[in-house]
Amino acid sequence: MPFLNDKHANAELITFADFAGGLNLARPPESIGEDEMQECVNFEFAPDTGLLRMRGGIMPVYTFSQSVTDIIPPAKDNLLLVKSGQRLYKLALADSSEGNHITDLGLVTGSKPVSYELWGDDGDMVMTFGARLHLYDGERVKAVTSENAPLEAEILSTRAGRVFVAENGSDAIRYSGVGDPERWIEDKDSDAVSIEVGYKDGRGVKAMAPIAGETIVFKCPDGQPEYGRIYRLQGDYPNWSIVPYSHGSAAWNHQAVASVSSDILFLTREGLANLGTVTEYGDFKLGWAGAKINPRMSKTLTADCCLRHLPAKSQVWVLDGKSPDVWCYHYEIGKGAWTILRFPGVVKTVCSSHGDVFLGIGNTVYRMSDDFTSDNGMPIAASLKTRTIVKRNQILVKAILARFMSTLTADAALEIDKYRMPLYFGGQGDRAFTDTDVAFLDDDPLVPADRVAMARARCNIRKWEITPEIVVRNGSFSMSSLVLEIAEV
Repeated sequence: MPFLNDKHANAELITFADFAGGLNLARPPESIGEDEMQECVNFEFAPDTGLLRMRGGIMPVYTFSQSVTDIIPPAKDNLLLVKSGQRLYKLALADSSEGNHITDLGLVTGSKPVSYELWGDDGDMVMTFGARLHLYDGERVKAVTSENAPLEAEILSTRAGRVFVAENGSDAIRYSGVGDPERWIEDKDSDAVSIEVGYKDGRGVKAMAPIAGETIVFKCPDGQPEYGRIYRLQGDYPNWSIVPYSHGSAAWNHQAVASVSSDILFLTREGLANLGTVTEYGDFKLGWAGAKINPRMSKTLTADCCLRHLPAKSQVWVLDGKSPDVWCYHYEIGKGAWTILRFPGVVKTVCSSHGDVFLGIGNTVYRMSDDFTSDNGMPIAASLKTRTIVKRNQILVKAILARFMSTLTADAALEIDKYRMPLYFGGQGDRAFTDTDVAFLDDDPLVPADRVAMARARCNIRKWEITPEIVVRNGSFSMSSLVLEIAEV
């Protein structure tokens, strides 16, 4: 095993064994944990191994004549529904972009971000773009124009065989007839019904989300989630009730809410919050899933922000609608870990379908894949910074050992101030240094050479504070661990 040499009595090993703490922007760089980072751009955690790796690249699938605002993934078939301008298209996906097939499904009403749900057993869908409901049956899309049908349905969901909607700024939630999203006449028990949520509280319904057999309803004035209220809609008609839950916080809009396992994540003025079940009490508890990044992220949020759940990656993305940077939440890593993904344009919408991820940037739908090592031919730059190491005296860095994986084309290096240690494909062999002038003396391979490469170097870096940084300018790269031998001088 590696051991410290005796040239400096106060020599020690600083080990960054993993990075599962993710970004921590809420504390000073020298105060964050050894598994946390003060910068992490274009890295993500692999859902199968938890290894910190560069994100996959993107390649175009189809380019439309107008901006792509919504991508909807039907449950059946290898296709996407794409809204561009005021038209909805069916995009049938092939193995290569040349084989993709586009079908124009026609005009749809409304210019708000889509709200949709699966409906029935055949992969049908019900959706709205802030105006009338639309039904998709796998071949066609049609507007619901029946008597008393909603005209400004901004949010929809399904429950107990009914479609229910909230119209813009309204206190009421309206339910369709049982099994019939086109029936909105209130006559008998199986017909349409409605319920008031927070009547005359001066707030409109902004979002709804199911959790533990209930529906959580978020209300707030336009653009003012800090004046919001949260209600619980319990039970089903006619045995239902509205229970106030909290006030002083709500979701920005219906896109700013995502259901993940037994939690509801939502974006509010302070950043990302979560509402989770507390099993032992049979109740809910409000928390802050974005505590480590909220002070920074909250400054970027407006009424256009949204959350997107990507089950294929075990991630939730925060899109602010104006920046190429995406806040990426890895909910299965540790207690939840954050990184930043930076793209060549503003990501307006994203979804996962059949294990793939699709993004809308400008007029184009892109596919994101770990098999792509560039963004449509443009190199992907990535960087990460660990916590800053500070001691009472100057710090001497005597030796470095890095464990990583990379491709032949990768241009990666460990940088400390002006010192640069290249991280080459294959490393420098599979055994640690045997020179007694460095900290590592080991005759056994740390890991098989075909899995993780190692780079190690003797150095003589003297600084009052040390911040190791991994910089990648091209190629594909994954970081496993980092060890520094340091001494106070």
